[in-house]
Amino acid sequence: MNPYRLGKSLGRGGYAEVFRAEPRDGVGGPVALKRGLRETKEGIARLKREIEVQQELDHPNVMPILDRDIPEGWYTMPLASGSLLKLAAEGRLPGSREDVALELIEQVSQGLEHAHDAGFIHRDVTPGNILAFDEEDGSVRWVVADWGLVRRPLGLTSHPLTGDQGLGTAGFAAPETYEGHAHEADLRCDVYSLGRVIAWLLTGRQPQPNLPLRADGPLRGFIAECTDLNPDRRPESMTALRERLRELTAEPELGPRGEVQAILEGADQDPTAAGRAIDIGLREAENDEIWVDEIARLPLDQVAQYAREDPQRAGEAATVMLSHLTLRAWGHRNFDYFNTPLRWAHEVLRVLTEDGELGLAEDLAVAFFEQDEQCNRFRQKGITVRWLRSLEEPEGRVMRSALRRARAVDYYRDAMAAGTILSRSLAAEFGR
Repeated sequence: MNPYRLGKSLGRGGYAEVFRAEPRDGVGGPVALKRGLRETKEGIARLKREIEVQQELDHPNVMPILDRDIPEGWYTMPLASGSLLKLAAEGRLPGSREDVALELIEQVSQGLEHAHDAGFIHRDVTPGNILAFDEEDGSVRWVVADWGLVRRPLGLTSHPLTGDQGLGTAGFAAPETYEGHAHEADLRCDVYSLGRVIAWLLTGRQPQPNLPLRADGPLRGFIAECTDLNPDRRPESMTALRERLRELTAEPELGPRGEVQAILEGADQDPTAAGRAIDIGLREAENDEIWVDEIARLPLDQVAQYAREDPQRAGEAATVMLSHLTLRAWGHRNFDYFNTPLRWAHEVLRVLTEDGELGLAEDLAVAFFEQDEQCNRFRQKGITVRWLRSLEEPEGRVMRSALRRARAVDYYRDAMAAGTILSRSLAAEFGR
């Protein structure tokens, strides 16, 4: 008597049926029991071979055999959460289709690779033959099941089961299995079938034999290469398949400037943007493009906030910014653009002065006044002069010292003299 009590049918194929089953002795939990259809001798033969092959494979992504009775034509395996086919149909996929596709490629290819290394080719990789198991950590483990159409190593095959007839499931089977050469089809037929599974998953459409089915998005090229009708143009192994996936979907290296650009794209909603961009900039202090073309575009309110939070580093950053404002480094840029990095550095200077960081402010002011005069941009000069006019003591005295150190008094004299109010120290400096 069969030691398992059969429950409901979980699915029926061409040569076997799978049932939910319980051990009659009550030891252990439910399992899936696969039983060959007795009306077909080929079904029993295939089931026997399936048992023999799966017992030789020990891999987390290959369905294991728990118990079996070869003469009676049945075996048991762990009870899965469902097949990929069923989970997709019921809307129970563990994540987006794109995420599931990537997990499937990684896990299923490793299971198939293990079989290929042992000389076995599955030849019937379909959504119904890929089963999901829920892991304790919340992840899903995908396993390859239903090895009834497996081709064993050449010399160990039995011709009636691996002959020249068409094999596999229409739309998923590689074309070479339909062209009278199923026996000679190599592991690249599994590459093809896995590519068709991914195409099916991402498009939601049933593939038709020998007709292309490709999804839009980053996996389109991968699918195209895996499902090329010519096996010589497919990845030659599951290792090559995974490597090709990484090559085709890899994000280009951003480099330091690209990293700053990515930060700036979300700077309006990211209060840490200034600090992160400046950190990269200070590691690339000689890079004109990072400082002048990217960091100079940071919102001024964020620049000001950064200067309040880390005045020492902000002063260093503003000094580096000013060092890039030379004709030698300016290249193709419009001369009016000098106003943008100058305004950036001036914002740091303003905050340092306002917050009483007068030593840092004086040293930065020297560099700023020198560059402001060298660049000679009307708009920034006006901003600088209005700011200088607003200063009281002791800030005015500090800026007077910086102006002298920078030898920039003459540059601002006329504009300052036209003002109405100056601090005592600045008034003395500009002759009023």
